[in-house]
Amino acid sequence: MQDASYAGAGPLYTQDGAMAWADSLSYGGFDDWRLPSTLNVDPSCSTDDTSKRYLTLTPCSGGELGHLIYEEGLVYQPGDSDLTPNLSFGSLGLFENVYSNGYWTSEEYVWTGQDYEDPAGTPPTAEKPYPRVPENGFGWLFYVGSDPGGHKTILRSGNKRGAWAVRDGDVLPAVPIPAAVWLFGSALLGLVGLARRNASQA
Repeated sequence: MQDASYAGAGPLYTQDGAMAWADSLSYGGFDDWRLPSTLNVDPSCSTDDTSKRYLTLTPCSGGELGHLIYEEGLVYQPGDSDLTPNLSFGSLGLFENVYSNGYWTSEEYVWTGQDYEDPAGTPPTAEKPYPRVPENGFGWLFYVGSDPGGHKTILRSGNKRGAWAVRDGDVLPAVPIPAAVWLFGSALLGLVGLARRNASQA
């Protein structure tokens, strides 16, 4: 959606809530809206700093929001005030009301490198970096404007963040007929009527 905060401003939804909102959305004559996709394992991401509790992965272009930033070159612009941020290409603002503090994606976090199981709370080491144990209840979040720029991270899915609805294909608004066309049509009908009247008089 062009309005990235159509769901409302600020952190509103858990990941499940965001998915439910998008799934129930009917807009522009379509009801197949969803959350943006990402990849649980994205080879385009940089190496994680394993000393951090939450991942900060950049430049991840394997998902839809990452593609906009790292492949299409869109840049987060705060705008004239905090109320009007956007994603733009040059001077062209393409998406408006962009929330900088993260949008839920449709992807759950799945730990795929499980070679061991440590008790919860075991400190990280070089041999056993984060995550030490598989954890449920996490999802992938994508930030478009926070430091260090566009990046994705994992977050407990019960946290509330933004919801941005997307769908496959274009959603074009109805194009109104310009007033000049109506005037031209009225004049044409008038000329036809005048021609008929003259023909009947002749």
